[in-house]
Amino acid sequence: MKHYTFDSRLSPEQVCARLQVRARPMKSGWAYEENQVLTRLLPGGGFYLVKTGGMWQVKPLLPFVGTVTAAEGGCRICGGFYPTRAMRNLLLGMMAVAFAVGLAFTGLSAYALTVLTFCVLLWGGLCWLLLTKLAPALNRRQQRETIAFIEENLLWESAAPGKENLK
Repeated sequence: MKHYTFDSRLSPEQVCARLQVRARPMKSGWAYEENQVLTRLLPGGGFYLVKTGGMWQVKPLLPFVGTVTAAEGGCRICGGFYPTRAMRNLLLGMMAVAFAVGLAFTGLSAYALTVLTFCVLLWGGLCWLLLTKLAPALNRRQQRETIAFIEENLLWESAAPGKENLK
């Protein structure tokens, strides 16, 4: 997965304020919002940022998971398109449920436990591979639009939205 680093002339507080003003807050069902920029601020200077493509977009859509840290002359924004902690926990929960259901049907024999464990780990690994390798490849347009949002809105002081800078 590609890692992005941006140097901004804004302070970390200004970047967080711009995220809150120029992007809508993420809430449940965010993946189906039509062409919106959504954000969620995390403790410790972290944030999620995603540009949605609407109902017909390829799922799952990975958000830009970034951090804002103070740097000389402004701040540094680092991150990439990664599964969120909630996505990882959901996959681990599904693996646990699959293991428990399989255990209920196979019994406690050593052979059955070995096969069940192998199958659940294989299934979880394939799901993780699809989530981390295939999903980013299918959502290039949304990723480019999210990066463009960062470059246009979070890196330097600009005029009010809709007005051009006069020189």
